[in-house]
Amino acid sequence: MPVSIRKYTELKLAFSDYLQRRNWVRLFELCDTSDDETGKTIAAIMTLYDPKKVWSFVDYVHDLSREERRRRRDSVATVCFIIGKIGQTRTEKALADLRQFLLDDHMLRVPVNSALSNLWVLDTRKTSTNIMKKWVLNNEDSDDLQEIGVKSSEYLAKNAPEKVTLFLRKVASLDDDCKVAAKTAKEVIEQSGIQIAKSNEQRIAPKVRRRKSA
Repeated sequence: MPVSIRKYTELKLAFSDYLQRRNWVRLFELCDTSDDETGKTIAAIMTLYDPKKVWSFVDYVHDLSREERRRRRDSVATVCFIIGKIGQTRTEKALADLRQFLLDDHMLRVPVNSALSNLWVLDTRKTSTNIMKKWVLNNEDSDDLQEIGVKSSEYLAKNAPEKVTLFLRKVASLDDDCKVAAKTAKEVIEQSGIQIAKSNEQRIAPKVRRRKSA
């Protein structure tokens, strides 16, 4: 359920104050919500401010101990939503932070997937390259990295498949070291209808080649 106008105004005023004063401790406390809609509202509010200051706050959260982040999981989930909104300003850092959060706490699968889905849309090229190298091939034996890294491309696969088809086909063909990623890619391909697009390309290709040789 969307937050009320009054709640939105209160959150906006509080975040503006703590950001200006760089009070990361209180800011992190304000992010503590188990309601995803509230977390996404907070993320939207953060896009109104200087990205450099918001990234400084993200750095504070990243530098917390693994145990502290797990203890404050709801706050970290909100930070994932924030990264999804501002990530295109520093795509590589956004992907690195999300990777670390998920690697340290598999319970963050949903907010990390949501943030990655946004990054696929906002910066497809860098996201595709990074996911392949750092989440799929260098997966540190983490099924979560493989699955969420690939699954997060699902929205783009359904709405703009031409942007992720090559990535998904490459992942689907990987060997046993990346079997979770390969399985997930095949599922995304099937659900998005990319297999049909592939068969169409095969039928069209010979005609194109004949025109060129004429």
